[in-house]
Amino acid sequence: MTFRVAEDPGSLSIPVPTHEIGAAGRTVSFSADEGARTALADRFELQGVGELKVEGKIRPEHNAEFLFRGRLTANVVQSCVVTLDPVENAIDEEIVLRFVPADRFDEEALEEAIDVEEEEDLEPYADDVIDLGPAVAEYIGISLDPYPRKPDAVAPRTPAARVVPEEDFKPERENPFTVLKNLRGGG
Repeated sequence: MTFRVAEDPGSLSIPVPTHEIGAAGRTVSFSADEGARTALADRFELQGVGELKVEGKIRPEHNAEFLFRGRLTANVVQSCVVTLDPVENAIDEEIVLRFVPADRFDEEALEEAIDVEEEEDLEPYADDVIDLGPAVAEYIGISLDPYPRKPDAVAPRTPAARVVPEEDFKPERENPFTVLKNLRGGG
């Protein structure tokens, strides 16, 4: 299976119909096509997105819920915050998602009601289709280096601030407290 760009530009759609999951679960493996990688690069202002894969298993749980446990791997090219040169970064994240029918989706109530042994993100699903795409895009966004920098990048030097001696300093306007003091006759 491949990713595809959803109707919303920059979004991914990785649909998994619930009737195809089965009682034992289903192994899923997705690779992003060029259109999906370009859309993600535009969305996150990246210079590029190389290989992007999601692999894991989705299995049914109680109350029409589904649990996806898998791994996201991607190679992204960000812009160096100093030079704007390309900086390659690898993303390798474990993903744990619990999908809940949209009509019962209340994130706060669900977090309290579900005995979560490990941290898992809650996601709604509707129309008997689980879409892994939006959550995968979120994982990519939060996995990006907020300040990518080439190892040899050096910030340009800025001119030193000029120190004005106190006797040469003349404020543009008179100190309001001095004005008040003079008005009261204390100056």
